[in-house]
Amino acid sequence: MNSHESASWTEDLPHCSETGLGEAGATQYRSDGSRIESHKKKLDYKVYCKFENNIYLYGIFTGHNGSQVAELSLQTIPYHIFCGQMQSGFTEDEIINLIKEAFVNVEKSYNDQINNLLFKRVTLLDSLPRGLSEYEIAQHYKPVLDELNNINEELTVGASVVLALIYNHKLYIANLGNSRALLCKNDENNVLRVKQLSVDHDLTNPDEEARFRALGLDVAALKKNNVVYATRCIGNYMGKGGYKDSTFLSGAVMEPIITVPEIVGPIEINDSTRFLILMSKGLCRTLADIYELEASLVNQKCVQITVEHFRNQTSLMGIAQSVVNKVNLNHYEKFMEEKSKALSSREDMTFLIRNFNYPIPNAKNQATQKGSSTISSVMSDAMNSTINSEYRTKFEEKISPYVDFTDYYQRVAEAKRKGTLPKGIEFD
Repeated sequence: MNSHESASWTEDLPHCSETGLGEAGATQYRSDGSRIESHKKKLDYKVYCKFENNIYLYGIFTGHNGSQVAELSLQTIPYHIFCGQMQSGFTEDEIINLIKEAFVNVEKSYNDQINNLLFKRVTLLDSLPRGLSEYEIAQHYKPVLDELNNINEELTVGASVVLALIYNHKLYIANLGNSRALLCKNDENNVLRVKQLSVDHDLTNPDEEARFRALGLDVAALKKNNVVYATRCIGNYMGKGGYKDSTFLSGAVMEPIITVPEIVGPIEINDSTRFLILMSKGLCRTLADIYELEASLVNQKCVQITVEHFRNQTSLMGIAQSVVNKVNLNHYEKFMEEKSKALSSREDMTFLIRNFNYPIPNAKNQATQKGSSTISSVMSDAMNSTINSEYRTKFEEKISPYVDFTDYYQRVAEAKRKGTLPKGIEFD
């Protein structure tokens, strides 16, 4: 595949004014704390646009081992949804099928683009004589092996995608890979809760681990050697059609890396819906490195930071960038404290927030305020979704407040008198 960066047609689409974007490029630290400028091409791409009055699309496309497939996904998926197939009056099932088709379409485009590479690869393999040992081939055909290795490396390039579509006031989430979507809503007691709507497609996910074991793979060896960056993704031919040539994947009974997205929805957007967060794989990983918590608690920490900046900033763009800046600073401070090699670098970080009804007290444009909300704490219901989008709650825990919550305590006292507080939660 060609590796060149060009402007995406999505840049000409009108941006959603109710969305904030925060970004930070990949970086490395020297032992003295100074930063090493990264000359690598960015791996995160995004879209946040309004197509018509009731149609919005948000997405983060993160490259693995290169940016080409992420760029292709950015160019292809929105086009399929907006320009190719979207029609007014679509049913919910038709919207879900449209999203599935968009993922199928971008994978087909990827396969079309690698045809020349595959032909060259087969030609090189056929040029190697039969009957020679690996040592003899390495001694006498090194240029051919080097070229094959370069091609194989290019054929591992893939992309994670997390997508959010709003159609007729209903939300649909789709994802492949390990970027995330979090939805924050108020419950009946006006307590903010966060739910992960995406699924982490990697070997930290018990369901994906079980799938790999069922294919006959040694999951422990895969984890030890960090072979699989995502168990589902766009691209990565060497984990799909070429898996038999992979040392660690060749034992599988079928292609281990798949392109089957998780799709959740429709979810009604109502007065209790506060905001939606999309975060790239790099941001998720950086948060996990800082706080050393499981995914559900990492999500909670992210929302906690976000709520803090809703109180402090004057715009959604300011909120989003401040969240990324704080994560960036916390990561750097932890590196300086521990000087751990594992913390000496981090990936691109991208953070998108779509606000629905969460107040920004210091907003310059007060017209952006869509209602009041007494946000007392953040409760998190981590969701481990399956293909049929069933929800399973893992935990609930309160996040410490950042501001004066006098009104909150008054509401708690009132709820106690009425006997409407949720059971099993400490409010004092």
